[in-house]
Amino acid sequence: MKLTRRRLFAGLAAVAAAAGGAGFALRSAQARYYDGPVSDHFDGTRFFDPHGAPPKSFLDLARWLVRKKWNAWPDHVALAHADQPPMRVDGRPWRISYDMPRC
Repeated sequence: MKLTRRRLFAGLAAVAAAAGGAGFALRSAQARYYDGPVSDHFDGTRFFDPHGAPPKSFLDLARWLVRKKWNAWPDHVALAHADQPPMRVDGRPWRISYDMPRC
C-alpha cells in the first residue's frame, strides 16, 4: 500500500480524534456534574424522583416505541398570528419578520 498525502492526513486525523476522545472521556469521568448537599431527591451522585416510578429498562423503552400509537403529521397548521411587514421602514427602529413560503 502506497503512502499518499491523503492517507497520511487521514491517519493523523484518526489518531488526533482518538486521543481527543480519550482525553474528553477521562475528563468527563473525573468531573462531577453537580456538587451539592444530599436532599430528598439527590443522593450525592444522582437525582431521582422519590414519589415516581422506578427507572425503566431499555427493553421497556423499545416496547413503548413499538406499541405507541403515532399521530399522523398534519399537512397544514393554521397560525394564530400573521405578521405583515411594512412596505418601507422609516427611522431607527428595526423590525424583523419571517415570511413562510407558500408550498
